[in-house]
Amino acid sequence: MLALVTGANGFVGSHLVDRLLEEGHRVRVLVRRTSDLRFLPLERIEVHRGELARGEIPPEALRDVELLFHTAALLKAPDWATFVRVNVDATVELHRLFLRSAPWHARFIFVSSQAAAGPSDADGIVDEKSPAHPQTLYGRSKLEAERRLAEEDGPALTVIRPPAVYGPRDRASLPLFRLARWGWAFCMGSPDRRVSMVHVDDLSRGMLAAATHPDGVGTFFLTDGPPHRWRDIAAALAVAADRRVRIVTLPDAAVHLAGAANEWAHRVVGRTPLFNREKARDFTASGWACSSAAATAAFHYQPRIPLDEGMKRTMDWYRSTGWL
Repeated sequence: MLALVTGANGFVGSHLVDRLLEEGHRVRVLVRRTSDLRFLPLERIEVHRGELARGEIPPEALRDVELLFHTAALLKAPDWATFVRVNVDATVELHRLFLRSAPWHARFIFVSSQAAAGPSDADGIVDEKSPAHPQTLYGRSKLEAERRLAEEDGPALTVIRPPAVYGPRDRASLPLFRLARWGWAFCMGSPDRRVSMVHVDDLSRGMLAAATHPDGVGTFFLTDGPPHRWRDIAAALAVAADRRVRIVTLPDAAVHLAGAANEWAHRVVGRTPLFNREKARDFTASGWACSSAAATAAFHYQPRIPLDEGMKRTMDWYRSTGWL
């Protein structure tokens, strides 16, 4: 099948491109003109340049596409209007353009986020039927995009809500691995807070399984199994780093203070921080546990990479590429 991937130069997008090629699909990518394409096998894919936020989408990029994976998104923005323009309006416009040329069997796969669902109770697990209560503007924008897409006519829609994703090429998780290499692990609040995670290889495999299965229409979480406690994540990092790791617990008040201070510091220099007061609320939520049971029932999703193995693979990749 012919697949188009937006945000293909990103962490998740580049792994998805690898998975599509591995399983014999033809791949097109839509990237910005300034995108770093170092992780893309350019000799095996068709590259189109555009700017989703400005509506600059070349018609030839969508021609004959059967699977459209929309992974591009804005993670930080100065205000709600910017999140809406990029994460909501641009997504809906892409969907409408796809509708004009999509064959009857086409599928639009929207990569949302667990942030759209919001946190779980301390001992609970969120699933696709749980009421959504996002805590951040980013999460709200992803949920609004889901709702708007559900109201549109056109190709069948698959919505994927990944939890915390990690693996090779991920810069967001790199500080955790650096700290572990130095013998430290920081926990936000209680080390017993539960977090769902998924290795990027399992996520890309699950996304493609959903996209190509007749029962893969709908909204799905994809995880690596039962949620993990922060202390278990620290233990897995210690094994990956091959050294003892000390857990430092940061009180919730300290996390909120750090978020406010970082937000203020970035405002002074005219930049938008990724970690701010909203993100501090995410870190100090009661839990981020979700279930991928619906994906297992619908299209037989089964994660293959447990936490210890995934952490070691990621640590080894960081070392081999000189990131550590």
